[in-house]
This record gives sequence, structure tokens and C-alpha cells, in this order.
Amino acid sequence: MTTLHGHIKSPWVDPTFPSAIEVAIMTYEIKVVRGENQGTLSFNSGSISVSTPCWWDPAVKVEAGTYAGYATWMADKIDSGSPPDNKPCPWKNNQKRRVGIYLGKGVPVVNRTRHSDDIFIHKGTDASWSDGCIVADSGEVLKIWNAITPKDSQNVTVIVEDQKPAASPPPPGGKKSYNPFLIWGERCGFIP
Repeated sequence: MTTLHGHIKSPWVDPTFPSAIEVAIMTYEIKVVRGENQGTLSFNSGSISVSTPCWWDPAVKVEAGTYAGYATWMADKIDSGSPPDNKPCPWKNNQKRRVGIYLGKGVPVVNRTRHSDDIFIHKGTDASWSDGCIVADSGEVLKIWNAITPKDSQNVTVIVEDQKPAASPPPPGGKKSYNPFLIWGERCGFIP
């Protein structure tokens, strides 16, 4: 579209023009780096910074990958410590539902042998709190959940990765190789 002032972008003419909703919704990133039995969950947004231990059920482990999720309430878990503006569970005497970060539908678990629509990041103190979910300290999960706005909007990227194994120590004597010809050459004075 051209005006007296030159070319302007328009959502009706330019398909790359972001909509008002795309511009207004902030996106968030949660990173989970897993070790053998425990990992680290990290989140940074504005003045909120979280780095906390996390756990999962090793029998129902989420596959490493990137997931598009959102902050919401869990449908089947109740929690008296949830925020007061929580949606009550009518089928559980209107008790407050537990808050969590939903990882989306079809999340691959158990070495990609099945998929789950029920994977969250939620509160927990160890792997026994998990049925496949990633769990972390309740206060830290609530900090993250409170920072994410709006709720129930797919505005969270969750990255799950496995910790890289530590580099093996160098061979004895600081040599980088055990090539017998190089060792012989050093001993005979051919290689400085």
C-alpha cells in the first residue's frame, strides 16, 4: 500500500505484518536441563529469575525437545495453596485447582513409545510427585506461573534437554593422544 508518505505495511496487504494480538502477547521460556536423577529448571522474565532443582518420574520421562505450552490450572489436581483467583473444581467440592505450566498435547514420553496430553510443570519435592510431569519447589513454580500473562494462552516455550556428559579427563601426563609413534618420537627427541 502506498500513500503520500510512501509505502506502509498493512495487515490487509502484507501477510508478514504482525497482528495486534501477536505484538501484545509476551513470550516466555522455561529451560529444563536434566541430569541422572535431578535437573535444573530455569526461567527469566523482567525481575523474576528462577533456577531451581527439578525432578520427574524416570519411568514416564518426557522426551528431550521443545514444547509450546501455557500457564493454566491442572484439571484433576487440587491445591489449597493455589492463588485465590483460581478456577474451582466443581466436581471436587469447588476446591482450588493446582497451578502448572502445560506442555501441550501429544508430548512424547517413555522413549517415544507413547504420547501424553497430561504433562505439566508443577509443584513437587521429589520424583514421587510426578506421573510424568516435571516437578519443582512450589514457591518457585508459583513465581514462574505468576509472571506469565495472560493465562491459558500458548505463550510459553519449554525446552527440555539432557545434560551433556562431562568431558573425560586428559590422559596421564597431559598428552592428548596415546599414539605410540608420537610417544616414541617424543622420547627419542624427534618431537619437541
